[in-house]
Order: sequence, then C-alpha cells, then structure tokens
Amino acid sequence: GGGRGRGSDPYGRGGGRGRGREAQIADNQPRSPYLEEFRLNGNKWTVDDVMGHLEELAKDQDGSRFIQRLLEANQGDDNTKIYDELLEVLDNVMTDVFGNYVVQKMLDFG
Repeated sequence: GGGRGRGSDPYGRGGGRGRGREAQIADNQPRSPYLEEFRLNGNKWTVDDVMGHLEELAKDQDGSRFIQRLLEANQGDDNTKIYDELLEVLDNVMTDVFGNYVVQKMLDFG
C-alpha cells in the first residue's frame, strides 16, 4: 500500500530508475519553477545564487548533489553561509531522502 509503488503516480511518470521529462522531488511532486531553472542553469550557479533556496535544493536529487559538491569545493565563509541557512531547517532536511546526504556532508566537512 501507501500509494508509492510503480504506476500509482497521478502524473503517469512511473517509479522506475530512469528519469522522465519532468524531474521529481522525493515526494513525487513536479519540481518548482526555481528547481526547473536550477536544472537548466544550475551548473553555473554559485553559493550566492542558491542562498534562500537551500532547503528546497537539498530535498531535490540534483540539488542535493549540487550542495554536496559546494560543501566539498568551498571553504570558510561560503560553507558558513550554507551551514547557517540549513541549520534553521535541519529537522526537515535530515529526514528527507535526499536532504539527509547533505546533512551527512555537513558533518563530514563541518
């Protein structure tokens, strides 16, 4: 039960490993316009570009990976900004299927 199995998605995207044209966040909802923009141009974004959106990004598969790379690549003030924002929403992020990896990376590099 629970409605999370293959074929139960109301948008008809299925639950397979491959990615459909509409990317998803953990709760199987379509991405927000911000996440769609991130999907198109996020590889060029900096820490300052994502501030204010870290919780949303952390809960997205690609966003979570991006934040993890930021934490690995940056030092000092940039990571402090990331930590400060995510600590405010830590309870929401650490229990998320993708966000928990960001929290683990925070612990690794904290």
